[in-house]
Amino acid sequence: MTGSGWKDSVNIPESTTKATLYCSEDDKEEWDQEVEDQGYRSRSAYLYELIQEARAYREQGFLAHHESEERIEELKQKIEHLETG
Repeated sequence: MTGSGWKDSVNIPESTTKATLYCSEDDKEEWDQEVEDQGYRSRSAYLYELIQEARAYREQGFLAHHESEERIEELKQKIEHLETG
């Protein structure tokens, strides 16, 4: 065996690393229930998938609601200016 101790102990690739996440106990319990309900192999796998989904939504502009609202207001003002000017 040539890998790191903890990586070997949980059988994950050498290129994997840890990312610490702090949350409320209630959130952790809720995530653990979702892991169980949805059949994920671990909380880590579940959270990783959620993060990747959120990144994809953000890249597509779906999570930037406040930016969309600002753009809508900007366009409304342009329309108003064109109608009155």
